[in-house]
Amino acid sequence: MTAPFGVGSRVWQYDGNRRVYLPGNRAPSNAGHWRAFEVIAETKRSWVIDGPWGTTKLSKRGPWPTTWVRTEAEMLDLVWAADFRTQIATAIQLHATVSELRACATILGIGA
Repeated sequence: MTAPFGVGSRVWQYDGNRRVYLPGNRAPSNAGHWRAFEVIAETKRSWVIDGPWGTTKLSKRGPWPTTWVRTEAEMLDLVWAADFRTQIATAIQLHATVSELRACATILGIGA
């Protein structure tokens, strides 16, 4: 069971300008674009984040900006997708058989 979200929780922000290069890689690591911040307070309508340029407020009810996520699992899912989306699409385009393409189409709801 996950702990309830609140003061003291961590949130992650994507910063495309932040680049972290792993040894032996020419391109920046997708995980390196994300930074963790702490929820330091709350108001009736917002969570107050100790953000990169002072405090930042994120809505308790409405959607958050797409550069912020609430959990490490969400952040890791987005990193995985960024790391492998192009490789998967290229592999399907170059190597998939017709039956594999039909299976992909069925999964995606394409070409019914």
